[in-house]
Amino acid sequence: MPCVLGLDGQFHPDLRISVSDPAAGTTIWWEVNGSEKTAHIVHPPKPIAAAPLSSEQRQIRALAQASWTKNTHHESLGARTIAGFLTEGSRQITTTPAREQGNEKPLENSVEVWFAADTGIALLSIQEDPRSGRTTQEVTDLKLGEPDVSLFAPPAGYRVEEQ
Repeated sequence: MPCVLGLDGQFHPDLRISVSDPAAGTTIWWEVNGSEKTAHIVHPPKPIAAAPLSSEQRQIRALAQASWTKNTHHESLGARTIAGFLTEGSRQITTTPAREQGNEKPLENSVEVWFAADTGIALLSIQEDPRSGRTTQEVTDLKLGEPDVSLFAPPAGYRVEEQ
């Protein structure tokens, strides 16, 4: 996280580590702020069913979907090995026509994703957009199996807050 202003008037690093435990349905984040160490354990509420869409909302959604479909195409990138796993890649390219969002020229953004064939896990994702640049996320070391339970426990010396 960015630095935070301390009581001494100086900026200090704000370290936060987050771990999601889908089996327990919790998210834990550890926070170090100066000498204070806190572990926040969050038990998110069950999702609430969304209200049905109005006729107008359905029409707007259909128009947006039609525009996206018209301006988007997909391509297969074949197979490749990433982090020791065979993956299948695909790219989605969406073009925003000129003057649709205040742009003089058409804007083209792409999303490339490589999924491990046997696990369905995305091992590489590359997003390119002229408005925000290039973002790459890559798994470099993947171990399949049960994780060590200590990964989901707050470290010693942390004050625990259940939320």
